[in-house]
Amino acid sequence: MMKFATMHSDLLPTPPMFRSLMLMTAWIFFASHFATQTSLAQNLASSDGDNAGSGDPVFASWQKQAGVQACGQCHYEAGGGAFARPDVSFSKQNELQFWLANDKHAIARRRIEPLTVDELRKEMFSRRSDLGIATFPADWFGASNVLSRRICDKLGYDVSKPEGYALFRNNCLTCHGGYSGDVDNVHFAKDEGAQPGISCNYCHQIDGNMAWIQQHGIQGAAKQWRNLAPEQKVAAGMRDLVNAKTQAANCYDCHIGNRDKNMFVNHVMYAAGHPPLPGIELQTFCTSMPQHWQSESALYESLSDFEGRDEYFRVNFPALFAGDPAKTISPKATYWNTRKMIVGALAARLHSVDLMLASTTDDRWADYSLYDCAACHHELREPSQRQARGYVGAPGRPRQSEWPETLLSVAIDVAGSDLRANIDATETKLAAAFAQTPFGEPAVVASIGKELQSSLQTVIDRVQGKPITSIAAREVIRRLASTPKDKLLVYDSGRQIVWAIQVIAEELAKQGEPLPEALAAKIAALSDASETGIEAKLPAGRQVFIYPDNLYEDLNRKSAYSSDELAERLAVIAKEIEVRPAVPAVAAR
Repeated sequence: MMKFATMHSDLLPTPPMFRSLMLMTAWIFFASHFATQTSLAQNLASSDGDNAGSGDPVFASWQKQAGVQACGQCHYEAGGGAFARPDVSFSKQNELQFWLANDKHAIARRRIEPLTVDELRKEMFSRRSDLGIATFPADWFGASNVLSRRICDKLGYDVSKPEGYALFRNNCLTCHGGYSGDVDNVHFAKDEGAQPGISCNYCHQIDGNMAWIQQHGIQGAAKQWRNLAPEQKVAAGMRDLVNAKTQAANCYDCHIGNRDKNMFVNHVMYAAGHPPLPGIELQTFCTSMPQHWQSESALYESLSDFEGRDEYFRVNFPALFAGDPAKTISPKATYWNTRKMIVGALAARLHSVDLMLASTTDDRWADYSLYDCAACHHELREPSQRQARGYVGAPGRPRQSEWPETLLSVAIDVAGSDLRANIDATETKLAAAFAQTPFGEPAVVASIGKELQSSLQTVIDRVQGKPITSIAAREVIRRLASTPKDKLLVYDSGRQIVWAIQVIAEELAKQGEPLPEALAAKIAALSDASETGIEAKLPAGRQVFIYPDNLYEDLNRKSAYSSDELAERLAVIAKEIEVRPAVPAVAAR
């Protein structure tokens, strides 16, 4: 607590006497709040349902983090109205316990704490009286903990020793622990009471800048904070997750990789047993977390009594709503989820290029995990769809991962077809660079990659400024369903298409403009693994163990996958979709 007060005061240009008074006030406020909070938590269920409480070791460890404590003032349901909750329409005020109870990110650290079989057995039945916890919920631990220990052993990380655990911390907890770049972070200590996984601060805060926490939560100033420009909030340490590109980059650091933050699953880790990273579609993954925030369309409705609603959207989405109101559609009529899917697709390709460019130094170059796994790890069949497709350049050259490019063509056209020629030419040059020599020459890849980086940034900025209408959303479905068969040969690529189409179909229904029932059923059936080989449902929720059950099933599906059935079903959807429905779209306001 004192550490938080000291850090926070250092960010503020206040006189020493006032600073001391502020520290005392902060201490009294936080201490009194969490005394009530702890008492409340003791009356909650141990781990089940929406009321995860004192039975959770993660909840106990969160109470040791000043930043999370501050969030809990408003975002952990206090019951009984003990604390004023301003601007309730902006949030449900229960986001913290919703995250804890329902989201696997909250236990990302617990699930990979490296344990032997004997240690796992002991952990699952031990008592933690020091934390006030009778028993650990059974869903905190499982086979993944033993897998983690085996991976550490194979990598030479003797986690029983401080130096070995430091290797685990620096190479594994950068993703699984919510790494912030602070080498002294207490939640990376090998301490059973300090293993919170991904807490709210990791996503919402920029490094250690906590100034935003108090500024956006003060009751009298909250309304003013809401309508500050995004760059002002960023300067105070709040990550601009309203921006779809920023949100995507935050997710992709782990789900694609970031070499500079040491968030990177290299080929040695895969060989040691780390499960392969799947493709990621931003909107689908957000929905399946499950989503603990309001979508923009829902927020627009809930702010109906907030006099600054239009100003809020104008300030936070300047490219969309800063112009002439008569020439723009309203936030209500904008297809936000479809827009996020498109921005996320572009950002995924940009992030994969960023990862490749960050790997062009001598000590980082040509790690096998940078390339398409299936270029080497695939069944040798005859006939073979891969052989029929052919190769770029010499056969046998490792290709780039294909799934980040799957949605690219359609996303570029949403931005404007005038941008296509430049990106297509650059992508062709980059593919040729990898085909010319095994793994490509780093200097050549770096040069072409920087050009592609710039072009993708331009496309993303263009899309961020374009509202997506009902007609545009339907056209995107038609274009996605028209994807050439040779772009569907990789399982993760086919799943990207399924995810994207289903995102749009679901949003059309939510907006009151659903597709015809028969067509909607065909789109829903795309994710029927028994029919198309594609399983689109993500193993969401903390009760689900990805390893071993879901992982083995997913690997088997990838091995048996053929694009024939998916391609045929997509062709039917492309033929049946009406871009301009018989019933007029909701009029733009």
